[in-house]
Amino acid sequence: MTYPFTIFVLATTPEGTRAALRAANRRAQGRCNILLLVPCLTARPDPSGAADNPAALIDQYHRLAREVCPAAVVYVIVCAQPEDAFRQFLTGPATVLIGGHRGVWWRPTVERRLARRLSRQGHLVVFEDLGRLNERVPSAGASVRV
Repeated sequence: MTYPFTIFVLATTPEGTRAALRAANRRAQGRCNILLLVPCLTARPDPSGAADNPAALIDQYHRLAREVCPAAVVYVIVCAQPEDAFRQFLTGPATVLIGGHRGVWWRPTVERRLARRLSRQGHLVVFEDLGRLNERVPSAGASVRV
């Protein structure tokens, strides 16, 4: 079923993606589309669409999505940078969930820096902090708006 609102989950690490998919599933409550965007990074986008091993990447994230959020639709996108994946899907501001470790204030993690960049581009970004998830009861959640 197609809904008028879509939540985008940007794949990071398997643990971060799992946390973001769980959060998206809680937020959607069966009333939103959930798209999992999996960047397949290359130094230069290859015109043929071939990447190092996209079949393994597709399989890994399809299994993860089926396990955590069966309603999610998975797209693997060959791109140079993770935020390039959004340019193919978005025409305006969107709700984006990213999971990962926050890091310390003077040295944020790759995932946290990505969340900040997307937020500066006008997207509503929710960061699922794995460090805070480990400190709490799993059902309590640990989302932080960027």
